[in-house]
Amino acid sequence: MTFLLKQIYFLSIQILIVFSAEKITFSQDKKEKIPSLDKNVSLQVPNQGKKEAKDLTETETIRAEIKPFKINLTLKGFIEDIDAQTLAIKTNYWSDLRVVQSPKQGRMVKKDEILVQLDQEKIRQQIHNLSHELRLLEIDFQILEVELKLAESLVPLEMEAIELNEKYVQEDFKRFKNQDLPFQKRSLQMNLKRVQDYLLYSQEELNQLEKMYQEDDLTEETEEIILQRAKNQVDYAKFSVESAQKNFEDFNTIQAPRSQKAMQDSFNREKLLFSAQRKTTPAEVKLIKLKLVKMEQGKKILLKNKRDLEQDLKNMTLKSPVDGKVYWGTFERGKWSGTLPLKNKLQEGGNLKAYEEILTVCPSKRFKAIVEIPEKDLYLVQKSLIGKLIFSSLPEEKINAKIESVSESPHSPNKYHAILAFTLPKGFNNPVPGTACSFTFVAYEKKSAITLPAKFVFKDDYDPEILYVYVLNKSGKSRKKRVDVGKQAGDTLEILRGITMRDKVLKEKPKY
Repeated sequence: MTFLLKQIYFLSIQILIVFSAEKITFSQDKKEKIPSLDKNVSLQVPNQGKKEAKDLTETETIRAEIKPFKINLTLKGFIEDIDAQTLAIKTNYWSDLRVVQSPKQGRMVKKDEILVQLDQEKIRQQIHNLSHELRLLEIDFQILEVELKLAESLVPLEMEAIELNEKYVQEDFKRFKNQDLPFQKRSLQMNLKRVQDYLLYSQEELNQLEKMYQEDDLTEETEEIILQRAKNQVDYAKFSVESAQKNFEDFNTIQAPRSQKAMQDSFNREKLLFSAQRKTTPAEVKLIKLKLVKMEQGKKILLKNKRDLEQDLKNMTLKSPVDGKVYWGTFERGKWSGTLPLKNKLQEGGNLKAYEEILTVCPSKRFKAIVEIPEKDLYLVQKSLIGKLIFSSLPEEKINAKIESVSESPHSPNKYHAILAFTLPKGFNNPVPGTACSFTFVAYEKKSAITLPAKFVFKDDYDPEILYVYVLNKSGKSRKKRVDVGKQAGDTLEILRGITMRDKVLKEKPKY
């Protein structure tokens, strides 16, 4: 009987194997082979013709853990001397800043010790030239003041002279029209009458001589000479009459009108000149006064330029404000610029720019640390947080430090910074300004937190803000479950809501 039962059980197993093998098909797209059967395969009889997925109970799962959750953040930065003094040549007007002698990098200096010597010859010459111009301007100013007093005294006299000259011109023009011109006409007229009378007399005399000598039968040689002389005088008289007649006609037709026109024009010009002089004479006094004002302003400008250059000359002597060590360049949030940017400028013959920060003197008595904060970690950094500060020069030493302040705005894209206060232990050597450092502190801590590896939490395909996990239900099937997460520490997520410690979370998405 027992043997029969064993045979029946064995036959049932074979039937189930054959039935299951007939249901296994090849995948046409992936060209997979028929899976081989082994002891790890879970065989299930198809239920109502539906295709079943792989038994999820065999999939690897993990449970959320309750454990301490901590975020340690390390920020890198530099040590800065609190009392460091950055120096520059602060000249406002003089730009020729040629280096004659510069300080040695890292040298200890005393307060008021000269750090940089510049070529001062040209600026001193310029100051001397301005002083000379001021002396010349002062002399010109004194001369102009004397001229002003003289001009003011002469104005009444010149105005009186203008009135008198205008009166004389009017009288001359009136006399010309009423006396000189008519008299000149009568004079020419009388001259014409005189020569005409002279011609009549000469002609009558010639006629008388000719009558007298005609009665003689023989004309003597002397008589001929007398007659010839009389004839010549008649000819001269005729020419004189002709000349006087022409002069008289020319005077009436040409000379008199022209003289009258010229005299009228001269009179008009004199009137305009006198009118202009009445205006220009007082204006010349005003002009001298304006020149004095302008000269006074020019004097003030020269004095200001001289004082400015004298102040620039004083500022060209760069002295140390404190006792300390000299560094070429500057410190930006504790980071030293190095000597390279100023190598060509601070050498002998190099040229500096006004207000360019070239040196820093560090007393090295008080320090602070400035660390850089990536924007993604800014929310984790708060004032008064305490941590450990490590100098790169002494990596084995850890110093207590506290965040004193956090910048409200970035100093560069996506970069903020925090200032740390710390006290060096007794016997601890002072760090060198610009020393690199790191600050490690607990940014977030929770003693009992539900945690889960971040790689087992997935984002929704349509809304990345939604996070979820896959958990197994009691029947061994997967179920999608939304979770709310808190902060992340490395590869671990803090789970706020959504799952419990009893939930079995799948390590990967189910494959259906």
